[in-house]
Amino acid sequence: MRTPEKTADVIVLGAGMVGVCSALALQKKGLQVTLVDGNDAGSETSFGNAGIITPSSLIPFNNPKLFKSLPSFLANKSNGFRYSLPYALSEIATLVHFMTFAKKRSTEQRIHHLYQLIERSGELHKVQSDAANCSDQLRPSGWLKLYRSEQSWQGAKYEQDIYDQYNIQTRELGTAQIAEFEPNLQNIYYRGSHIEQALSVASPGGLVKAYVSHYHSLGGVFLKQFVDQVSQQGEQWQLKLRNGETLTSPKLVLAAGPWSKQLSTDLGIKLPMLFERGGHREYHSDQQALISSPIHDVDGSFVATPIENGIRLSCGVELNHQMADHSNTQLDIVERNARKGFSFAEQATSQWQGARPTMPDSMPVIGPSRLKGLWFNTGHQHIGFSTGPGSAEILAKSVLGEALTQDQQAFSPARFKL
Repeated sequence: MRTPEKTADVIVLGAGMVGVCSALALQKKGLQVTLVDGNDAGSETSFGNAGIITPSSLIPFNNPKLFKSLPSFLANKSNGFRYSLPYALSEIATLVHFMTFAKKRSTEQRIHHLYQLIERSGELHKVQSDAANCSDQLRPSGWLKLYRSEQSWQGAKYEQDIYDQYNIQTRELGTAQIAEFEPNLQNIYYRGSHIEQALSVASPGGLVKAYVSHYHSLGGVFLKQFVDQVSQQGEQWQLKLRNGETLTSPKLVLAAGPWSKQLSTDLGIKLPMLFERGGHREYHSDQQALISSPIHDVDGSFVATPIENGIRLSCGVELNHQMADHSNTQLDIVERNARKGFSFAEQATSQWQGARPTMPDSMPVIGPSRLKGLWFNTGHQHIGFSTGPGSAEILAKSVLGEALTQDQQAFSPARFKL
C-alpha cells in the first residue's frame, strides 16, 4: 500500500515564535506553507520565555565585560550562570569561538545588527497582533531593572551607555521612586532603571498560539506530527511523519530552535550551536499583590513577570546538553532571592525547564544553507520573542530571492560556512 503523500511550496519545521512568524511571512509572500511540529505551537522554548519584548536585548552576552566576569563564572557558583564541565569540555572549540567575539569592535557591529532586527520585530509584532486580534497580549508596561548596591549600579554603566547611543528611553529611579513605582517591593534596592519601550507578554505560549491561529485562518496548514526522517530526494525535500504520511517540498526551513542542531547533523551540516538551559516557575494566587511590570533583579539573578493571577519567575542559564536532567538549583536560589524583594504565593503552581539555542556570535542564523532548498532560521538564544517577526521577514525575502540589506545579510549562515 502506497504511503500517503502531501506537498507544499515550503515546509517550516518548528512551531515556536520564530517558526510561526516564518510561516506567516512566507504565506504573506503568496507561498503555500506547511508548518510542522510534534507538539502544540509555542509549547517548548517559546513557552519558557520570560515574557518580555524589549530593545534592551541588543547587547550580546559575549561582550568585553565577559572577560572581567570569567573568574566568577569559572568557579561555577554564579546564580545567573552555571555550566556542566563534561558538556563544556565536549564543546570547547565552540566555546573558544564564542569568546573570540567578545571584543569591542565585534560587539559594536553585532549590537548594531541586533538593534535593527529588534526594532523591526517590534513594529511587526504590533501589525501581527492586530491582525491576529491579540494586541492585548502585548502590554506597554516597560520593564524595571533593579540594583541592590551602588557597585552593581555602577557596573550597569556599560549597558546604559549603549542604551543612550541607540536612544532606548530609560528613566533612573532612586529608592523612593522605586517604592512609588512598585509599592509592593521591599526597600532593598539602591537604584532602578525603567526601560520604557519594552512590552510585556501576558502569555508567551498564548501569543504564539494566537499567531498560528491567524496563520491557519488564512489557509495555512499546521501538522502536529513528529518527524522521523528528513531527506533530500532529487529536487525535493522529503519528511517522513510518524503517522506514516510523507510530506514533500522543494523548500525546507529549519526553525526548530535547539532541535535544529540534530536535524542539521542528520543532513550532514555541523551547526555550531550551544545550549543554555534555563527555567521558570509560576505562582498563582487571587490574594497576592502583583507587581505592575516585569522586573529584572540584577543582583538576585531573576526576572519576575506579572501574569494572570500571579507571577512567572525566571532564572539564569546553565550550559549543558539540550536534554540534560532537570536541575532545581538555580530556580531554588532565585526563588529565595525573589522572596527578599517582594511577597508572592508560597507554592509554585507549575515549573518549566528547557534549552535555548546559542550561536558563537550570539546572533541567529537566517538564510540559505549550502544544501539546495534548505534554509535556516534558528539560534536566537534568549531573544526569539524580541526578534521573531523581523527574522521571519529576512527569511521570507531570502527564500524568494529578494535583495537583503547589509544588516540583514549579517545573519547569513554563510558566516559559519553552513
